[in-house]
Amino acid sequence: MKQKLFLFYIILQLLFINAKEGDRSLISEQTSNYRFSDPKQRVICTKNPRDSNFNDVICKKDFFDSKEELNFYIIGDMGGSSLWSPVFPYSTHAQRSVSSAMSELAADDQPAFIINLGDNFYMNGVKNINDERFQKTFEDVYEEKTLGVPWFSIPGNHDYHGNIQAEIDYTNRSTRWTFPGKNANEPWYKIRYEFGAKKLKTTISLDFLMIDTVQLCGMTEDVVGDRIINWVFSESRNSNPHTPIPDKESFAGQQKDWIIGELNKYISSPSSATYVFVAGHYPIYSVGRHGSFYECLKDLDLKMKEAKISAYLSGHDHNLQHLIVENDNKILNYIVSGAGAATDRSQHHWDEFSKNEGAKVLVHYPAEHWWWKADEWFSMSTGGFIQAKVKKDELILSFYSGKGSVCLGNIPVIGKWLGGSSGPQNANCKTLIHQTKLCPLQNSEDCINKQKEEKAQSKAGWLFNGKNLWCLYLC
Repeated sequence: MKQKLFLFYIILQLLFINAKEGDRSLISEQTSNYRFSDPKQRVICTKNPRDSNFNDVICKKDFFDSKEELNFYIIGDMGGSSLWSPVFPYSTHAQRSVSSAMSELAADDQPAFIINLGDNFYMNGVKNINDERFQKTFEDVYEEKTLGVPWFSIPGNHDYHGNIQAEIDYTNRSTRWTFPGKNANEPWYKIRYEFGAKKLKTTISLDFLMIDTVQLCGMTEDVVGDRIINWVFSESRNSNPHTPIPDKESFAGQQKDWIIGELNKYISSPSSATYVFVAGHYPIYSVGRHGSFYECLKDLDLKMKEAKISAYLSGHDHNLQHLIVENDNKILNYIVSGAGAATDRSQHHWDEFSKNEGAKVLVHYPAEHWWWKADEWFSMSTGGFIQAKVKKDELILSFYSGKGSVCLGNIPVIGKWLGGSSGPQNANCKTLIHQTKLCPLQNSEDCINKQKEEKAQSKAGWLFNGKNLWCLYLC
């Protein structure tokens, strides 16, 4: 084993002898885009007024009041560089595939905003507000006009190896990057969208509590130095920490008090919002490689169940998941969307999760196969993201692969033989993997009962999984 590690070390040193992830040129301060005086404006103003394609209507509340539905995207771990592309071009095949799929979907049904769940810049965050990574990993990758909407962002563990304050400050330089935390010590914030007042004769509201789980739970790696080799041979990897970052304990306490205080509002007044989400980087539950952070977040989990929130959103594991845990007559949905720049097929914690009372896996993509690993090793997978379409009485989650994949379950004859659909769904060469539903806070009993009846996904087998889980890169 030691000989193999030593050989691996030599190969990496030869490949990346000068590959210091922090060696980056800086962009000029003069390249800043239109500055919003107040980041909260982006809730209703989504375009650059100096853009020739700017539509004044979209900056008015009437634009949302006249809508009968609203959609947004959920993406995580979209931070570009992987182990195999540590320096240039600061983006991966999977990340670009996801961007292409998102922009094509948005051309037909534009999202109002995008929820970005952390690990924004691999491997070590950004150095300062002038860091080229903002341009190379974010602006250049998601440059399509259809994605020119607010990207509400939170930090992940990789971002904590860099400058969180720079990520917050960059909000005032970009027309889409939106991280309106107070400062690096208090990065949490809340956003609200409303629509339908005129069209539906009632206002449908969505609240998002954007939290920093890294501050609450601690770092998952202990890495000294910013070379790629430091990551491969890090001194320790605390995969599931459950204590706050040292020197951040008091701020972690403030954040926890704020979260519980906000959730208590929905308990005392359920009608104050139609849908409520809490978004953090670490998953409370996950069947993937990293697994669950329940031990750290259990107090918040209990409070979220009491508040009957619509879902907890997270990333960290590089796949797409929809999990449900129902106990004590309380149910909570756990959504993982961490396939923004790579996918990981691991189901390492599936059996552990299944031991929880009322645990059910509705979606896990991509499925695990012992023979199909090269795509993720070299970040050549097509990644994935989630579209959320909000209606008056239900919210539909659509799980998409990035552009470039066709799933066998969607091919006529073959798909039917595998137990999938009888016709193709891979329009524009992106595949709709699965759809699930979330429920509003009020009048949701029928919705929840239907959700309970939804069929669980089986764990990946050695040969055929059926349906939409076997994907080839044919497009």
